[in-house]
Amino acid sequence: MKNKGVKSDPKEKKGDGKRDDKKQQTHPHAARNKLRTEGVTELKYDRFSATSFANFEKDLRLVAGQEFGDLFGYVIEGVMPPEELPEPTSVESNYEDELHVVYEIIKSYEDMDPDSLTEREQRAKERAVERKEWMIQEYTNMSAAKKTLKNIALQEKYKAEVKEAISRQKKFQNDAPKLYWLIRRNMSEESTNKIREHLKEEWEESERQQDPVSLWRAIKLTHTAYSTGNPFTDKQQLRQAYSEMKMYPTETLLNLKLRFTTALRAMEAVNIDIPSEEDQASDFVAKLDQRWASLRSQLANDFARGIRGSQPKTLMEAYILASQWKVVVTNSQGQSSTVFATSIAPKKAGKDDQNDKKGEKKGGGKEEAKNKTEKISPKNGCHLCQGPHFMKDCPLKVEFDKIAGKKNETPNNPTPSQGTQRSDGSNQNET
Repeated sequence: MKNKGVKSDPKEKKGDGKRDDKKQQTHPHAARNKLRTEGVTELKYDRFSATSFANFEKDLRLVAGQEFGDLFGYVIEGVMPPEELPEPTSVESNYEDELHVVYEIIKSYEDMDPDSLTEREQRAKERAVERKEWMIQEYTNMSAAKKTLKNIALQEKYKAEVKEAISRQKKFQNDAPKLYWLIRRNMSEESTNKIREHLKEEWEESERQQDPVSLWRAIKLTHTAYSTGNPFTDKQQLRQAYSEMKMYPTETLLNLKLRFTTALRAMEAVNIDIPSEEDQASDFVAKLDQRWASLRSQLANDFARGIRGSQPKTLMEAYILASQWKVVVTNSQGQSSTVFATSIAPKKAGKDDQNDKKGEKKGGGKEEAKNKTEKISPKNGCHLCQGPHFMKDCPLKVEFDKIAGKKNETPNNPTPSQGTQRSDGSNQNET
């Protein structure tokens, strides 16, 4: 008979225990993967370590920058933040410093030939003289009581600045070990072994001090170029890799720039003379695929007509010019359209068609929710750099606008309404 007064233990209803045994079985790297930071690419050491390092640094800039502020920027530069405190000031010292600056400005104009001064420079000189006379009169007429009150205010300001500086230094000191382990836990075993081999006796000291600067310096020295142990072979392979680099058919513009700068870094790491800034710009344009053929033709035609302003002078100018350029893309139905290069996102064939069909079957409710989500986080990323943000928030926007302003007078390739002409003379937009 079953004892109705005694409840059975639910733990006993487990069957033969095979399912529990499977749950307890873990992958040998599972514990390690749990330590990795979400959103940070694992640093690997192999023949593609230069690209791995570039992706690793890019991800850390976002994660470490958000968590530790300026500290990661100092680490990349190879120095810890300087431990400097502000100097005390007073009404007298401020007056002397400001007056000295005004005298220097006036002297710089007096040293110039009076006849060579432009109207703007003449006005600037007159304003400096007026400023000097006003400062002298203001300081002379200031009462002792007013000076005392201003000095008290300056002392309070100085105390607040010292307190803020000390607080900032303490934060840097507390965050340094955290940043060290953020970097360490996202390194592969091969990378860790390579850095341990590189640092030798200094490895244990670096671990003990938890110094992110020495760790990052070692990563940069070992991962910007993969070493086979033969300097002659390493240099030859790096030069060849740079010269033969081409854009993949489905590659984004930003990824090509990342591979391009990584190759330059790798050559620099083994003391190979890298091309000049103007040559880098020319090389970058040459490595673009056929989608930018019209850009190369436009630059060649401008040069032939004596228009020199359209030629990019730096790698960044070349990248921005290419990102502004309109290229012709063809969808799965064979229809052509002209879009900005940065709006092209890599995708698998047929995926969009499947999603469209699913959306038609399921109705518009989910589509509306999807649109709301995209307004918060853009699906295709920034149109300028492909990053996970809107273009208005892009860190490259300031430099983009500055350089783009110079290019407004440069003739662009045909607009969508004009079409894009093929080599046989036909119009690609015609159906």
